[in-house]
Amino acid sequence: MTVLPFGDAAVMMLWEFDNDDDGERIKGECNSGNTTSGVVVIVHMTNLILNGCGGREGLCWIKVKFRDFIPSILNVSRQCLASGEEDVAIIAFEIFDELIESPAPLLGDSVKSIVQFSLEVCSTQSLEPNTRHQAIQIISWLAKYKSSTLKKHKLVMPILHVLCPLLAESTNENDDDDLAPDRAAAEVIDTMALNIPKQVFPPVFEFASVSYQNANPKFREASVTALGVISEGCLELMKTKLEPILHIVLAALRDPEQMVRGAASFALGQFAEYLQPEIVSHYESVLPCILNALEDASDEVKEKSYYALAAFCENMGEEEILPFLDPLMGRLLAALQNSSRILKETCMSAIGSMASAAEQAFIPYAERVLELMKNFMVLTNDEDLRSRARATELVGMVAMSVGKTRMEPILPPYIEAAISGFGLEYSELREYTHGFFGNVAEILGDNFAQYLPHVVPLAFSSCNLDDGSAIDIDECDDEIANGFEGVSSDDEAHDEPRVRNISIRTGVLDEKAAATQALGIFAQHTTISYAPYPLLELLFVSFIS
Repeated sequence: MTVLPFGDAAVMMLWEFDNDDDGERIKGECNSGNTTSGVVVIVHMTNLILNGCGGREGLCWIKVKFRDFIPSILNVSRQCLASGEEDVAIIAFEIFDELIESPAPLLGDSVKSIVQFSLEVCSTQSLEPNTRHQAIQIISWLAKYKSSTLKKHKLVMPILHVLCPLLAESTNENDDDDLAPDRAAAEVIDTMALNIPKQVFPPVFEFASVSYQNANPKFREASVTALGVISEGCLELMKTKLEPILHIVLAALRDPEQMVRGAASFALGQFAEYLQPEIVSHYESVLPCILNALEDASDEVKEKSYYALAAFCENMGEEEILPFLDPLMGRLLAALQNSSRILKETCMSAIGSMASAAEQAFIPYAERVLELMKNFMVLTNDEDLRSRARATELVGMVAMSVGKTRMEPILPPYIEAAISGFGLEYSELREYTHGFFGNVAEILGDNFAQYLPHVVPLAFSSCNLDDGSAIDIDECDDEIANGFEGVSSDDEAHDEPRVRNISIRTGVLDEKAAATQALGIFAQHTTISYAPYPLLELLFVSFIS
């Protein structure tokens, strides 16, 4: 045997493995229930592969041996699960996790056995939540990093036949939400839809079409949850089936069970966000259902319905919204005064979208809305600052709808309140306030010049904030992958590249983007009045760097 530079202990182990009929003795120990020996071998083999030991020749040799060894790993794991030793099975899942994330093509045809085992585990309700979650994560990583492998081996359909029913699984209120199988299954289905939409949509649509009339409300809930979850990834396919899809979801919005109505309102919000502009053509059937949902007994259904209304109205015009404007505004104005803080925030977003859609038709409601917003724009408690941010945004949107003539005389107290908000150290409030200033500058034109000395320094200050961006690339990925050149593989090598860690303070980035946009609007609409301020070129160099 050629001695490879693995280290003495590893060489001995691999010598045994290579000189014992392709590892049959070690496999035999695993298959006979000697889990300790089996797990030690598994861990050592994995470490050798992932650490890139042995050079190209050694890595290719280990890869072939490891693929042969995977059935024994699965056999050990099944035995451990049967005897209650779930920790050993979790180790196997962690190993598969590492192999899937590796840039090297390590799985081969064994991916079918790994998926089958993972599906067995995640669908076994008697196992511990963490064990089942680890199994679902394997499917998630495969969908993210090896989607072409799933397609090649025709594994998408079997996976969805297990995961879609998991959406209907009841969870104990005391369970960790992050480990709940229904939530984990939804995340995996979402990932699959984003990566392989053509393969995902047909089985999910079939599941929804069958399950939405199920006597079990959990399955009715699962049917519309599944449609909502895939709407981003499968948007183009769903646009071609909007009528039957909406039939399912709108029926669920009238379901006697609150859980089903909540899932339906979530799905409708997702459709309104991702299936534009096609979904707007169905406004005559959708808006009456949303109108009814705004009076639901459940706050959860109301909140999701406000979100759906806001997203739906963003692409509507005055002619389309006008027949529904009065009843909708009646519901929303009442909610602004009598609802919880969270409901008020989503309600304000909905009113803003309606103001933008209705334009001049919103004038009869503007005075009442603006009067209510005064109360929100002076809030200073930490828990109320998000509401203040939403109110500030809404005033700007109303101003854009009703125009300069009506807004200019009443603007000063709103401008003053908006400027004072910068002393509260809340990034989202600053972000929305920059947007508000941009809206006001757009309608006032040169008359906004009086506010420039106050608002331009605030925008510069936001643009110069440190967003804390950092990206950590795993530099050894290419080296490890290169160790497998010339070795035939499945489609793994063509799947997603990996970035080990990304750190971004997204709130600050959003604030900086809003401030930059506001500066552009100031320059565009105040023209000569903006000339004395510093050139933006230096600012943008700092911002981009």
